Amino acid sequence: MKSGSPSESKKREGYHMAEGDYDRKQIQTQAADTLAKASVLTVNDTASWCAAREVRRMAKLLDAQAEKHYKEVKAPVNKARADILALENRDREPMQSCMEQLDPQILSYEENEKALREDLQRRAEADAKRQAEDSRFNTVQLLRQSGLNDQADELEKKPLYVAPVVVPEGMPLLDGEGRLETWVMEVLDINTLLQAVLDGRVPANVIEPNEKVLNGLARTLKEMCSIPGCAAKKKRSITQR
Repeated sequence: MKSGSPSESKKREGYHMAEGDYDRKQIQTQAADTLAKASVLTVNDTASWCAAREVRRMAKLLDAQAEKHYKEVKAPVNKARADILALENRDREPMQSCMEQLDPQILSYEENEKALREDLQRRAEADAKRQAEDSRFNTVQLLRQSGLNDQADELEKKPLYVAPVVVPEGMPLLDGEGRLETWVMEVLDINTLLQAVLDGRVPANVIEPNEKVLNGLARTLKEMCSIPGCAAKKKRSITQR
């Protein structure tokens, strides 16, 4: 195929299609013309109402052509993306499952080891303090037995020196391994949370209305829909085929 041909040009624009399926320049020209007509229209009588509907009909037809074209253009891209995501999920699933199984066990073991080390640290510090107290007591007694009461009194007034105790840390982390601590909120009782919002103890934006459910109720019950704090409203729109 010769360089510069229509098909090559369309490929360079990022898509390929059969000749005559979609003329972008023509669509853009017609769209600009339609928008210009809409910009100067004011619907205030029957004639302008009819004219506005005709302009809108043309806009809808042009939009439908563009939508159909780009839906076809995106179809292979969307399929390729879906296929890639499926492959990624298939390849990553065993590793993700592995980590999901091991992570809780690893972290639980580390928490237990940390608690044991902290308990050992407390007991070691308590032992070191008792030893320091016993040592000072014995020294004071020896000083008093030797008649050195002033030195004994001075020693008793000094802050007790306790030798620092260092409990060995746990096993070092692997290269590149770390620990991340985050906080999340678990809702235990929605009614209690709602009451806290009503009482002003919690900001209202912690609760997000389920608009999908609310809109479903509105569509089903229409004017009969009555939800405290909400109002079912009828919205009209224009359809065009």
